[in-house]
Amino acid sequence: YDRVTAELAEVAGMLHDYTKYMYDKEESHAEESALCAKNILVKMEMFSEDEIELICRAIGCHSNKKQEDTYFDEILKDADEMQHYFRNPMEEYYFQKERTQKLMSELGVRL
Repeated sequence: YDRVTAELAEVAGMLHDYTKYMYDKEESHAEESALCAKNILVKMEMFSEDEIELICRAIGCHSNKKQEDTYFDEILKDADEMQHYFRNPMEEYYFQKERTQKLMSELGVRL
């Protein structure tokens, strides 16, 4: 993807677990993080409405890894999966996840 897409994905990545870390909220954190992200991004006045929608949609659906969404949503889901795996590659839970296995195979990482 181009540089703009990469930068928007980076912003989505930084905000995707916002309510998890700010409010220790696990349940519905994706949807609630998307709402918080929208407020933050609007106040910053640095992003277009379309960019904010793109970022917030990806944040809102990043926890639903089994559903295939837009290309941009899938970028965030894959990045989230990779972050969990690389944070603790010995955590057995991630070895068993089909998405993790597929992603690591695509990247040439042996599990």
